[in-house]
Amino acid sequence: MRNPYLPCLARVEWTRREAPDVKTISLTLLDGGMRFDPGQVIMVSAFGFGEAAFGLAGPPGTVEFTFRKVGNVTSALFRARKGDVLGVR
Repeated sequence: MRNPYLPCLARVEWTRREAPDVKTISLTLLDGGMRFDPGQVIMVSAFGFGEAAFGLAGPPGTVEFTFRKVGNVTSALFRARKGDVLGVR
């Protein structure tokens, strides 16, 4: 059984700036084994900065979330680029 407190690795597929301080990120899970639906809450880790909770906003089967840059974790996520690796649980 997978430990729910350990994040799965996910690669940033794309980012889209929605406003000067708002961004959407789409992820692809690298180690599989997890399934998410829109409206669920996930924890996203920016390694070295911490983790924060986000609601999923994309179509079923995707891992997409939109957030506002307001603190250390969201500032680190705001700098994420295609190909970067984040943690998801």
